[in-house]
Amino acid sequence: MLFTEDEQNHVLSLIAFLEIFKEKSKKLEADTTPTLQMVLESYYKLLKHCNPTENDTPGIRKLRARGRTVVKEEFVIDDLHKIACLLWPRYRYLRMLGNEEEKTRVK
Repeated sequence: MLFTEDEQNHVLSLIAFLEIFKEKSKKLEADTTPTLQMVLESYYKLLKHCNPTENDTPGIRKLRARGRTVVKEEFVIDDLHKIACLLWPRYRYLRMLGNEEEKTRVK
């Protein structure tokens, strides 16, 4: 066996954590469909995904904290993203945003 059971669990946790980043990246990189309206939703979903959970190992907690920092630094949300989100029928009510404070901040 290449990894111990503990190491294998760490690798599986890492893969599970990174899976949503892969999924969102692929969606935002699409060149045959519009993606501008997806940026805001992806931003908030990734931030939420980076919140620590009680089942996280110390390594995964650290990874989530770093992921949160990277998402905040690398995603540049500007008015164009907000307008595209508001005009897209599925997103126009900002359902992906959890509370009124976030909705106000976006507007």
